[in-house]
Amino acid sequence: MKHVLALFLSIVALTVHAQVLYIDQPFTDTIACSDDQMYLRFTVGNSNFFQPGNVFTAQLSNANGSFTSPVNVGSLTSTTSGQIPFAFPLNTPGGNGYRIRIVSSNPQVVSQDDGVNISCYATPSGYVTSSYHPGAVYILKTVFYSDTVCAGSSVTYTANIANVASAIFDWFYFGTYSTGNTCTLYNIVNSQSLNCDVGTTDFCGGNNISLPFRMHITVIPQVPSNITVTPSINGPICAQTPVIFNATMTNGGTTPAYQWEKNGSAIPGATTTLYTDINLQPGDVIACTGTSSLQCSVPTVSTPIALTIYPRPDTTVIVSGPVDLCNTDSLVLQAPVGSSYQWQLNGANIPGATSPTYMVHRTGNYTA
Repeated sequence: MKHVLALFLSIVALTVHAQVLYIDQPFTDTIACSDDQMYLRFTVGNSNFFQPGNVFTAQLSNANGSFTSPVNVGSLTSTTSGQIPFAFPLNTPGGNGYRIRIVSSNPQVVSQDDGVNISCYATPSGYVTSSYHPGAVYILKTVFYSDTVCAGSSVTYTANIANVASAIFDWFYFGTYSTGNTCTLYNIVNSQSLNCDVGTTDFCGGNNISLPFRMHITVIPQVPSNITVTPSINGPICAQTPVIFNATMTNGGTTPAYQWEKNGSAIPGATTTLYTDINLQPGDVIACTGTSSLQCSVPTVSTPIALTIYPRPDTTVIVSGPVDLCNTDSLVLQAPVGSSYQWQLNGANIPGATSPTYMVHRTGNYTA
């Protein structure tokens, strides 16, 4: 019986509380923006119920209407009906299911919520990106940024704005003015400042919010570099003669990069200071592009190397006579036309055998 009575008294108490404190209806402030000043009007059903020093506190739910972890957004010290000034905190996540309620302190009472969902638009925000430094993000309305670029560079800055109904962009740089969310600086040669004033209009009655951007650009002079290619053989050569090319770079830094080219096309895998070619043909041209690891260096291309290359002569030996010899037989070998000759027997030079023909008197492998 005691438990039933306690439950009855608890229900009566909750009913009394609901009747003594409630939010005025209809609740019409259903659109809010972060930090906007609003008023929550409420009515006290019994002017003698709340005690001196009582504080009415407005509490905000999460975006799904749950008061599991309510946020206090405004308060009023009073014992009678009135209105509580409140505002959605800055950086409140955007959402369409917020609710609001009132709690009192003396005695403790929790009102019903406002009865309708409140839509909250997040605080206008934005950032700027740079084409010169991909991945870098400069937050608007924070600090004064600095940037470094190489002389002669062109850079595009892009402003990205969120949570606004509209935005106006005013860029000021190097004595020039432009609009739009992008700003491109061409052929930068002097260190100067870049400013952008972003005027935005939020979704709550057209409030104007300024998101300034400030950047000081420091220009670094270009570093000249040079690359020289030296072949291991300078004179005329026959086709397919192995030649080693050596690249030497000035102002290359600690880790310069190389790319060898043959007849204007990059040679796959040829990326060191040395390049060996075993298949050079008449008309082939070799060059190397060097890229310094120093800041603000410019890739440099070597002077093309075009060696004098002769086609390899036909080395077919003409045999005059039978190839099977008896002890007293001889055979004349005729070398193809060339500028000089050297006959060999079994891979060894034959002393004095330097004419286009050679008389063979014994068996073996002859070459010229």
